[in-house]
Amino acid sequence: MHNVTRLKYIIACMLVLLMPAHLLRAGEINVSAGVSESEVYGGEDVYYQVIVEGSEADSEPDVSAVSQFKLRSLGPPGKSSQTYMQYINGRQSVVTHETYTYQYALTAPLKAGTYTIPSVTVKVKGKEYKTRPVTFRVLQPRTSDKYPLVITPEKTEVYQGEPIRVSLDWYLGGQAQNPVRLRFDPQGSGFRLVDLVDYKVTRADLNNRRYVTLDFNGDEVYARMQQGRYQGMVMTRVTLEVYVIAERTGTLALGPALVSFEVPRRQPRRSIFDSPFDTVRTDRYISRADPVNINVKPLPAAGRPADWNGLVGKYDIECFAKPREVNVGDPITFMIRITGTQPLSRVEPPDISKNPDFTAAFRISDDEPSVSVDENAKTIVQTIRARQADVREIPPLELPYFDTESGSYRVARSKAVPLTVHPTKEITAADALGNGKSRLSDLQANDAGIEANVESDIALRDMKTGPLQWLTEPLWLIIIIIPPLSFFLAATVVSVRRKLNADPAARRRRKAAKRARRRLHHAGRASDLKHAAGIISEALRGYLADRFNLAEAGLTTQDCEKTLAEHNLPVEEYINVMKDCDRVLFAGSTISGDTSELRSRAATAIDRLEKNNGGNES
Repeated sequence: MHNVTRLKYIIACMLVLLMPAHLLRAGEINVSAGVSESEVYGGEDVYYQVIVEGSEADSEPDVSAVSQFKLRSLGPPGKSSQTYMQYINGRQSVVTHETYTYQYALTAPLKAGTYTIPSVTVKVKGKEYKTRPVTFRVLQPRTSDKYPLVITPEKTEVYQGEPIRVSLDWYLGGQAQNPVRLRFDPQGSGFRLVDLVDYKVTRADLNNRRYVTLDFNGDEVYARMQQGRYQGMVMTRVTLEVYVIAERTGTLALGPALVSFEVPRRQPRRSIFDSPFDTVRTDRYISRADPVNINVKPLPAAGRPADWNGLVGKYDIECFAKPREVNVGDPITFMIRITGTQPLSRVEPPDISKNPDFTAAFRISDDEPSVSVDENAKTIVQTIRARQADVREIPPLELPYFDTESGSYRVARSKAVPLTVHPTKEITAADALGNGKSRLSDLQANDAGIEANVESDIALRDMKTGPLQWLTEPLWLIIIIIPPLSFFLAATVVSVRRKLNADPAARRRRKAAKRARRRLHHAGRASDLKHAAGIISEALRGYLADRFNLAEAGLTTQDCEKTLAEHNLPVEEYINVMKDCDRVLFAGSTISGDTSELRSRAATAIDRLEKNNGGNES
């Protein structure tokens, strides 16, 4: 979050962590507390920290005494250490001094005044330490009816556990500028904030001011900006949409919400010599949205499935696999696709590792499955392998949920995925050595004995021979010249081939991009998007296989993602293209853009990897 408050807080933490350790004696414990700013506006965040020097606390600080404020822990303590030399009575020793910082945030009250955070207790090495009270001052921001903030839920009657889409609409009846801080924490009213609506924001959207950034509960997020109507007046409307879930039943008040912002005001120049750039000042303003009542109905106990994990809404589940004809032990890319009530990020898919029908037929990869969520579906991809040849299908999966339309529990069930699994032939030692039968032909005896090999003296004649006679006969010339010439030619060919094949991995690496681009060119001739996605997916997998000397067969999207991460190469762009291809191939999903755009994205991803270290990592 880019604002002065956060900057001051960071600087304060750095000053604490850089404090000279030798100011404390070795083994001495010191506990202190402080806030990021001594003055804040009502409704804004105050950052409170407890600092333990000398040793780690036995447990989290006891902040139960801070009853006036709701402290929110910002995570585990930050740790820093300093090592220095110490001389006592002429003896040198090395001392390490450790500092632990526990960080919290609280929302400043809306009412102006001075507030005190009481002492908190910290136990270190069995001994209790107390911090000093910390005070801060709350300033009263201005208010104006020109900047109303409104909470608009999608529905006002829901079931317990049902996600509700809530719109936070801020209307601008005048100029406003950053820092803009929107605060909405419904937990105290019986609701839980689970997610934000994911706006697919492009650079063009930001350039055209269709979306703006603001600070929402301490995080920088995008909000949609468009024209809206409030009480009959046309104003600029800034909208942020979130999902909440009711955790209690009854009539609950959803809210409140609060937005703080700066409004510029122009002061008249007192003199013609005053700079025109010094005449603009800003005032801090605040707008508060009133809570909205929501009627939350309880869930029935009758008919609740034993494996129901709390899903409320309406859901569907599909399963896909590729390839569907394999040998025993070959990798199969298995995809689970869940659609239904948003937000899908909170939906947990069925755990196939706990499904006995699944584990009996398949071995499941130990790698973490690849998970992606978009506005249409949640997709989980992982690798499985058939255990035996009698596997005929991937069994269906079930996803139980409570259907808010019918008011009853339902079970979404996928269809079984048919498979053809061939056995893997085992080669034995006998196969390798042969069957042991002799192939020697039978010997025959000759009655004439050894004399059968002796010819008459008449057949003998004088046949002089020697080097001179060889040179006069063409046949001998051929016999003499061809062997050394053939040897020389063979040696030359072998030498050239050895040089070319001295490093097969390097040869694959050199040709990786060219081969991938050739495949992408063929994808342009595909008859439809699904066919093209298959070719593009093969091109991307083949490129990584060639570049890193891997076996292309059985290389999954997860394997590719892991390979890129291991070599510290950009992952997101390359893997996003592969996941889009998987969605088209397995689920028949539509994606933004056509074949040419998908090819272009794939080519750009390959070019980017080629530029990284010249494309020659080993």
